[in-house]
Amino acid sequence: MAHVEYVRREDATDHVSEILSKWEGEGGGTANRSLLLDALANHPPLLEGMYTLLDRTIRGGHLDRDLKELVSVVVSQANDCAYCTASHRENLMEIVAMPEERFETVTAGEYDALPERERAAARFAEQVALDPKGISEEDLEALYAADFDEEDMVELLGVAGTFVAANTYVDALSIQPGDREEAYAGAATETSGDGDTDR
Repeated sequence: MAHVEYVRREDATDHVSEILSKWEGEGGGTANRSLLLDALANHPPLLEGMYTLLDRTIRGGHLDRDLKELVSVVVSQANDCAYCTASHRENLMEIVAMPEERFETVTAGEYDALPERERAAARFAEQVALDPKGISEEDLEALYAADFDEEDMVELLGVAGTFVAANTYVDALSIQPGDREEAYAGAATETSGDGDTDR
């Protein structure tokens, strides 16, 4: 289990419950809950900030959701964040319907088989995670050649940077993929909302 208690929506203050409910979607249920947000709920201002950041980078913007999920997995895998990789694996499988073999290729850091646009985004995201100061003109040219513009590049950077931060919180708090069952024991388990799984 994590180094802090997970705050359950039903036990939270009204303000915290409202933020957690917005992430979960209408009706709640554990399928859309985020252990990261539940842990950060111990400090409501930080929870609110992370919710806003995740909402704007994952749900907002104009890049495709599937590309953002791919970026989240690439960054989480580069940072060896087991919880985030597992959570976004679920999103890639359920929301994007990515085949298992393709997911395994991505988590192995093998991007050559991806379409050009996904390949360029994955390589850029990996560079952001591993060595952001090392981003070169060549890296940017690969993005632009794959039909990304500067606005797209900044949005990709926002998604990758958000997950670098999320990975840091998750690892420092020792949030593990297996915590979900114990954290939500006895809570409702129905699926709801837009299909997001844990973040």
